[in-house]
Amino acid sequence: DSHRSDAESREFTRRLAAFAGHANRVIKDHEGWPIYVGGDDVLALLPADRAVACGAELDKCFREQVPKASLSGGIAVVHHLEFLGSSLDYARALEAKAKVEGKKKSGGAICLGISKRSGGEVEIVGTWAEAQARLAEAHELVRDDEISHGLPYELRRLCDEVSQDSDQLLVEE
Repeated sequence: DSHRSDAESREFTRRLAAFAGHANRVIKDHEGWPIYVGGDDVLALLPADRAVACGAELDKCFREQVPKASLSGGIAVVHHLEFLGSSLDYARALEAKAKVEGKKKSGGAICLGISKRSGGEVEIVGTWAEAQARLAEAHELVRDDEISHGLPYELRRLCDEVSQDSDQLLVEE
C-alpha cells in the first residue's frame, strides 16, 4: 500500500529531523561545535574528554527518535595541528570499524582512535556503554593515584618493544 509507505517515509523523515535538532543541542551541551548534522550523519568538533559521552548521548537520542535503530561512530582524537582532511579520513575509517562492531553486537558501537603527531595510533572498539565504562574506570584509577599518569604510555612502549622483539625472533629462526 503506497499511501502507507508514504506516511511511513514522512514519519521517518520527521524523526530524523527531530534527531538533528536534539543532536545540535547535545553537541553544544558537551562544549562542541556541530559542523554537519543531517539525518543520521553527524560531524562535530569536541573536546577530547567529552567526545565519548557526547557520542553515547547522541546514540541514546537517536534510538529514542528512531526506534529499533542505533548509532555507530568513529571518534578521532588528533593533534590540533593535524590536517583536517587527514583527520576526517581517520574518523571515517574508525566509523567503518565501529559499524562492523555494531553489526556483531546488534547495536550502536564506537571506535575511538588516538593518533599521535609523532606517529602511532591506538584504537578501542566496543559499544558506547563499554567505551564509557572503560574510560571512566581508567580515569578513576588515575584520579585516585592507583596508577600513575604515565602508566598507559609505559605499557604502550613495552608492547611496542615486545612486538619488535617478536618480529626479530621470527626473522632469526
